[in-house]
Amino acid sequence: MLVSIYTDASYCPEKKVGSFAFYISSEFGTNASCGVLKQVTNPMDAEMMSITNALHTLRKSSIGREKISFIEIYSDCLGAFKKINRKYNHLIGQKIIAEIDKIRADSDIKDKRIAIHRLIHVKSHTKLNDKASIGNQYCHDMAIQMLNVARQNS
Repeated sequence: MLVSIYTDASYCPEKKVGSFAFYISSEFGTNASCGVLKQVTNPMDAEMMSITNALHTLRKSSIGREKISFIEIYSDCLGAFKKINRKYNHLIGQKIIAEIDKIRADSDIKDKRIAIHRLIHVKSHTKLNDKASIGNQYCHDMAIQMLNVARQNS
């Protein structure tokens, strides 16, 4: 089963808070969430936390109990993709890899050489009607709403 994950995050450098949003889509259903990130140091970490939260939610959801054969992760933060690498010692990147490994194990994929994920860069704020742009805009709008909450509460 193919799972598509759309993510976005926002960041406020003055208050060192951020927000995340994600939308998960598969043939077995959808799931979306957003929230506040406290003590975030930069926007790239906020984006990576959004991906981590989405993968964790996927693994714990009813969608995650199905046999996942492939995961597409859509994000507008190309820099975050570079840090999702087993050789790169970035804490949040390693958490993302750990979540992917748990999904691999839950889906009974034994061969670690089989890639079950693809990272897809989305050009943000294009107002296009393709699925990547729509997913990114949806997550962006939710992340901005949550960032306003984070600013008010910090």
